[in-house]
Amino acid sequence: MAASAACVIRTASLSKSGITMGEGIGQHDDSDDQMTEMLVVFLWFIIGVGIAFVIISVICVWEFTIGIKKSINKLYNGNL
Repeated sequence: MAASAACVIRTASLSKSGITMGEGIGQHDDSDDQMTEMLVVFLWFIIGVGIAFVIISVICVWEFTIGIKKSINKLYNGNL
């Protein structure tokens, strides 16, 4: 009976200090920061993929409509 009372007192004092059983000190805050950092890196990756997609799309449209080689030849010949 005395052992369980001591356990309850120890658990209560840990709960008041913000530490819960089964979780290390600051473990929850670190995982939130890590998740936020991972989300930011993922969003930058998505932005990079989007920019690459736009550039490749513009180059493809340019090639299929005008022709890159013709445009460069006109540029050097001064006919642009």
